[in-house]
Amino acid sequence: MASRKLSPIQAVSSSAGFRIERPGARYVAQRSGEEYRGAWLPADEPLRGAAETFTEGEARLLLPLLRDMAGMAAGKGGRPAAEPTTPDGELIARALKRLGLTAEELGERIGAHKSVLSRARHGELPEKHRKAIRLLLNV
Repeated sequence: MASRKLSPIQAVSSSAGFRIERPGARYVAQRSGEEYRGAWLPADEPLRGAAETFTEGEARLLLPLLRDMAGMAAGKGGRPAAEPTTPDGELIARALKRLGLTAEELGERIGAHKSVLSRARHGELPEKHRKAIRLLLNV
C-alpha cells in the first residue's frame, strides 16, 4: 500500500464546536441561509462577521474537500497548471515538487507573490527570486 502524505489541514475541537486549521491560517465561512461562502483567513486576521466554528458534521464534510482542494491549481477549476515553457518555469516546477510546497508557500519563502511565480512559468523570474529558489534547492 502506498504511503499517504499527512495533510496540514486539521479539524481541531474547541469549546464552540470544531475549527479547521492549517499552519498560519484557519477556514472561515459567511453563512447566508443554507449557503456557506468559505475562505482561508490568516490566523491573526479578524473574522469580520465570518464564523470559524463548525458542527462535527460540517467539519467532517469540509475536511476532505479542503484537503483535496489544497492540491488543485487556484482559479483553474481544479485543472492542473500548464507545463512550464521557460528555464525559470522549470526551476519553479522543480522547487515545488522537491520541496512539496504550493506556489503560495514557495512565494512566502522567497519573498514573492504567487502571481510572480505564475507569470515566470512562461516568462522570466526576477534575479533575486531565482537566487532564493536556488538556495532552497541547494543548486
